[in-house]
Amino acid sequence: MTEHSSNNQPPSSLQPSPFDGNLKWKMFTLIGMLLAVLYAMNEAGKPENWAWMGFDKAVNSVKNEKPSAPAAPTAEASTNSDATDPSSEATNDSTSALTPNATPPLKTKAIRLSENTLRPMTSQQTSLPTESGKFWTSFFTGLKTAEQIEWMELLDVLQSNQSPAQRPQVSQTQSQLITRFEQRRDVFNNTLLDHMSTLPNASKKRSKVSQDYFEANKFWQKQISPALTALLNAEDLTLLQQQAALKLQRHLDAESLNMIQDKTAVGWTGDSVAWNRCWNRIHQSGIVEPTFVKRIQLIAQPQAFRGQAITVNGFVRDIETRRAARDSSIMGTESDDPDERIYYVLWIQPSESDAGPYCVFCLQPPAELPRSRDELANYHWIASIDGIFFKNRSYVASDETVQHCPLILAADFSLKPPISDHPALKWKPSRGLMTGLLAMIPLLAVGVVWYTVRSTVSRKRLPSKKSEEETNVFLDDLKNDPSIKTELEQIQAIAEHEDDIE
Repeated sequence: MTEHSSNNQPPSSLQPSPFDGNLKWKMFTLIGMLLAVLYAMNEAGKPENWAWMGFDKAVNSVKNEKPSAPAAPTAEASTNSDATDPSSEATNDSTSALTPNATPPLKTKAIRLSENTLRPMTSQQTSLPTESGKFWTSFFTGLKTAEQIEWMELLDVLQSNQSPAQRPQVSQTQSQLITRFEQRRDVFNNTLLDHMSTLPNASKKRSKVSQDYFEANKFWQKQISPALTALLNAEDLTLLQQQAALKLQRHLDAESLNMIQDKTAVGWTGDSVAWNRCWNRIHQSGIVEPTFVKRIQLIAQPQAFRGQAITVNGFVRDIETRRAARDSSIMGTESDDPDERIYYVLWIQPSESDAGPYCVFCLQPPAELPRSRDELANYHWIASIDGIFFKNRSYVASDETVQHCPLILAADFSLKPPISDHPALKWKPSRGLMTGLLAMIPLLAVGVVWYTVRSTVSRKRLPSKKSEEETNVFLDDLKNDPSIKTELEQIQAIAEHEDDIE
């Protein structure tokens, strides 16, 4: 019986169904959709992808509004930084619309990714010894604006390769600054020594303070102080002294960028040092290896991009001609007045968004760029601007509300032909449509999971007619097989067999 039953397997219709191909495809589809959701979440976390959704636009934007000219800087700021001419700033009442049919919204709210203060990502940062950095930071920030500019000019002279006879003569103000630095440095050294003497001998803290003291003293006594003395005595400078001056200047450049105040008008006094330093970079070395950014990145994280070489794209919607003094940091083109230079202020509509403009201070725009506001309203050539991001400046809109936009400094820029499928010319979904689509995503995910679970439940499988016939034949064979006995018949057979033996 055992051998017979092992050779006769139940029909396939009675066996469990294997993992069929349809179920595999459903599982692969579910996994693919989950991966798509993860990718969408990752892309949604990038700030540059937020602008087109209009989150930083006013809820009720007004058509055909034009932002008025930025507020004029104070007299003191204009004297120190020569950023703009107050009279020309005030008399220019408005700028053009930022789109052919409508202007930028009246209210722009910055999106803050983090409340933590970020250090500026300067392209040439070299750290000073710890205690030296603290000393120079505290002393430099305590100076007046004019004194800070004088000191930065002094460091420029220390780095030059000019002979003592060719160097500009040290001014009385600079000489007084050197004396003040030496006095403050002596006080700082004595303070460090006093602090070190109060710490227990052989302690880790005393060892750390001692190391900081000797590093700071070495930087001052062997590099900066001899360089200043050589400058005062019209002596030659060593290469090590020039490198130390460069290291100090880079540190103070970063500190000057930290003093910039966002959401203030052009010409604010605290911006003066960084304003001069940024224009010096543009005049001397130009823009090297700029990083492409979008407006929302500059609005959300100004500290991360301040002082950096950047590239932005957009459409010129207005251009203003300004005048500055010849000895200002903005060394523009020649004008009919020998005491003045001409520069330009452009208002740019970002190519990726209509949330607000860029404000660009430019020395020389392309000659083919129209100068008329009416022509620029329908001008679709793309401006590619390589410049230095300075800050998020404030300006007064036509409805007398204060708005903010990125301020960029540039020597010039290039124009590119318009692209038919440019994002600014495409249809953009409304906020209501985007909200509805976002609300449907979890519902769709729940539906897919429900359908997948329902489709994977094992169904009841009924045997076919042929399988039933085969099963009946098989059961009849078992019934008529004489070798198959019940337990009672087997016991009786054993008993009869024992009786025969006896």
